[in-house]
Amino acid sequence: TEHVEVGHRLAKMTGLPFYAGGSVASEEILREGGKRSIIASVRAHHEGKNLQHAFNRNLILSFPADAKVVEQLVGRTHRPGQPKDEVEAFYYMHTSELRDAFEKAKERAEFLQKVTGSAQKMCSASFVKEEV
Repeated sequence: TEHVEVGHRLAKMTGLPFYAGGSVASEEILREGGKRSIIASVRAHHEGKNLQHAFNRNLILSFPADAKVVEQLVGRTHRPGQPKDEVEAFYYMHTSELRDAFEKAKERAEFLQKVTGSAQKMCSASFVKEEV
């Protein structure tokens, strides 16, 4: 989640751990074994964490429009050492602002890939729209 308040509320409602920022949270999230779901702050944990050992499914509550943040966010679980064949990222687009952020991130990823030649995960991903 991008919003700390949402993370705390979800943790209270679900009984799942919420990892906000800070060194203690960073150490604890890396010790997760994948036996349960977790709630994590996007800004605090989108970079520098190797979570492929424990997770292959992501529920993104507020999609960052910044393609670099998206690449890092999904990259926590989609990297060498991932034992699953696929990594899934679910995104709930219930407002026009969230849909626009998703489209902007895709456009920026395409631009980055074209300009830098560096493969972007959003450019190689399969997208499935499901109505809830």
